[in-house]
Amino acid sequence: MTTPPPSSLDLLIDQVSKLTARIGDLSSEVASIKHQPHPPFHSSFSKAPKIRLNCPRFDGSNALDWIFAVTRFFEYHQTPESERLQILSFYMEGPALSWFQWMERNNMLPSWKEFLQSLETRFSPSRFQNVKGRLCKLFQTGSVLQYLNEFEGLANRVTDVPPSFLLECFISGLCSDIQREVLAFQPVPFSEAAELAKLHEENFNSMAPSQRSPSIPISRSSPTPQRPALLPTLVTPTIPFKRLSASEMQIRRDKGLC
Repeated sequence: MTTPPPSSLDLLIDQVSKLTARIGDLSSEVASIKHQPHPPFHSSFSKAPKIRLNCPRFDGSNALDWIFAVTRFFEYHQTPESERLQILSFYMEGPALSWFQWMERNNMLPSWKEFLQSLETRFSPSRFQNVKGRLCKLFQTGSVLQYLNEFEGLANRVTDVPPSFLLECFISGLCSDIQREVLAFQPVPFSEAAELAKLHEENFNSMAPSQRSPSIPISRSSPTPQRPALLPTLVTPTIPFKRLSASEMQIRRDKGLC
């Protein structure tokens, strides 16, 4: 006896059953994924390779600036403190290298922190200097940029002072005309006061010489006035003098020459 072929309804029921079973399997897989611990997130920035930087050299000058730069260098490369002194020995030169050799041979560099303290004591200005007093007494004698560089060099050594103190010291040291111009705008941040001072100096340099104020130093070199050439001294020729005898005098009288 032959089995009758399945009807269309039976085929549809069979397909629905398979789809239902597949949906159940997918739901189980999604539920298991949700309960798994998530791997740590790594951004594209963290995977990017670091830029290879050169270690700053040190010859004994600008010790505080070098300490700041070399500390940032080792932090960027995540260099252990135990390896930093050995690396630095290749980047010392001049008086700094001689000092480093002497300190190392006498076992006076036990740690990285003590090395930085010893280097600052040896090469940086004395901590007992009255830096605040020097800031208050600093005045502009050249261009605004020269004054700004000198001011920031001193301000970098001052700590625990409000920004208003540095702003007042900077403005009070400017030339009188530039100082009045800056005060008229009442700047609050230090950077704004510095930009105003440089702007007024540029306006001053663009003025005609007759319009400039003598209180503002000229930032560019002025040509040295040339003296006019001296005229040669004229020498009067000397006429030779001859003394005449008595007879010669008489002859000249007879001729009417005397």
